[in-house]
Amino acid sequence: MRMLRVDKITYYILQETLLRHVNGEDDSIALWRIMHQDKKDISGRINRFLRLIANPEGKKMLKKTATMSTIGGGAVPGSRMESLGLWVDIPGMSADDIYAALAEADVPLIGIIMEGRFTIDFSAILDSDVAAAAKAVNGLIALHGGSR
Repeated sequence: MRMLRVDKITYYILQETLLRHVNGEDDSIALWRIMHQDKKDISGRINRFLRLIANPEGKKMLKKTATMSTIGGGAVPGSRMESLGLWVDIPGMSADDIYAALAEADVPLIGIIMEGRFTIDFSAILDSDVAAAAKAVNGLIALHGGSR
């Protein structure tokens, strides 16, 4: 049982999170901000990402799509929220190949495979991470993209 015991740091983090929630400071809790994002903000993040895709042919390999993000666990297992994402479809690469390549990028980009396509759910991409995500996809397109 000793190995399952919660330590002081865990209690401290829980205390600080609960205090922020009780004091109406929900916006300072990163997960809370992510769960309450506006679809317009997510769409804007996708548009910024697309502007950073260097190869015009590469943009044809990306398609905006509706997604459902799983936010639950613990108290809300399986709870889902509507979101937006991008399908990444590079000729000659399977969804699994794209997943593996982006997971091994300098800054790993982890997505999901949805309807047989690798999908980046932009509810999980922070504003500060858009450039790094675009860099990873640009690199993959440059290596494997070619033209359609």
